[in-house]
Amino acid sequence: MNIDLLITNKGEAGIVTDHAFDSPVAGIMFDAASSTMSLELSDMNAIEMNIPVDFDNAAYLLYAPTLQVGTIEKGTIQDNRQVPLIIMKGMFEEEGIAPMARVSTSVMAFEDFLKRCVSGQPIHRDDLSNEETIDGVMSGINTQVLQFAPHLSRQKTLEAAPTMAPKGPGPAGPSGMGGGGYTGQSTGYTTGGDDKKDTDK
Repeated sequence: MNIDLLITNKGEAGIVTDHAFDSPVAGIMFDAASSTMSLELSDMNAIEMNIPVDFDNAAYLLYAPTLQVGTIEKGTIQDNRQVPLIIMKGMFEEEGIAPMARVSTSVMAFEDFLKRCVSGQPIHRDDLSNEETIDGVMSGINTQVLQFAPHLSRQKTLEAAPTMAPKGPGPAGPSGMGGGGYTGQSTGYTTGGDDKKDTDK
């Protein structure tokens, strides 16, 4: 299993993996002292990441209450969720830990996140000596034409459907969902590029 940390043009963070987990991710621990992460699974097992988070990327994690988590197999998004992030140890310990956020799921939020990713790094490789896994999980994927597994496509359709106006006397309330589109970019995060300097923060 290969796992990468991704960062958006607004400093939001998430992880993507190229294989499904044996059990859903329930939370993520980040050890600020060693700059390493571990994924806590719903079955009480944990997966320790074997590549430290770069200093610049670690800064984005220190105040993030949640992280996006997604599984992308053969170019198709198979799973996604938003899970709480807990900061452990290190010089930041005195700042305390915010109350844990709840696990949630939103296909549209994950799609929006991927379209705005501009940089990233590997945080876990099954075989660190295998040069073929140097490229990122998102390498070669055009974020503007993301492919979703059928069950996620159905969920996305339900999320995007207009809400029903309330019944009763008086004028009908507004229906539908607000928000505009995003102009994401291709994910060439293995090289970083100038996108990381995006000033739209």
